Amino acid sequence: MSGYVVDSVGNTGDAWWTYNYYDVTFEFLLGDPDRGFLPSLPTHAGIVWTDGYGPIKFEAFDSVGTSLGYFVAHLGDGEDNGQTDEDRFLGVSYLGGISKIMISVERTPTSIGMMELDHLQYGFAVVPLPGGLLLGILGLGYAGTKLRRAS
Repeated sequence: MSGYVVDSVGNTGDAWWTYNYYDVTFEFLLGDPDRGFLPSLPTHAGIVWTDGYGPIKFEAFDSVGTSLGYFVAHLGDGEDNGQTDEDRFLGVSYLGGISKIMISVERTPTSIGMMELDHLQYGFAVVPLPGGLLLGILGLGYAGTKLRRAS
């Protein structure tokens, strides 16, 4: 799937379309960033479910593959002609790192395992640095202790 961009609007562009696949997993691989791997696991990830039939399950996993939990949603309007009313963002945020997300279609005797996914996205939490005021106070406190010792 190298070079495949999952990012479209309506009927334009590309989306990830499945038929007779009941589970789709997006795994975030660590390694050399120069070779297309991630330097660390994302802290938030998600995808847009655009079409399909039946109840779906969205599940996310931590850095060692333990489930972070899941939810089941009844999505779909039975149409797959580019409508966007039923499109839903499915996402998760976890500061410990997300190794993969999985979307499943409920298996039933009449289910055909159809779903369309789009707009895969992931990102990393930014660790905030202490504010300038806090650094200033710490600096003044340090300077005060030095001045006392010098006296």
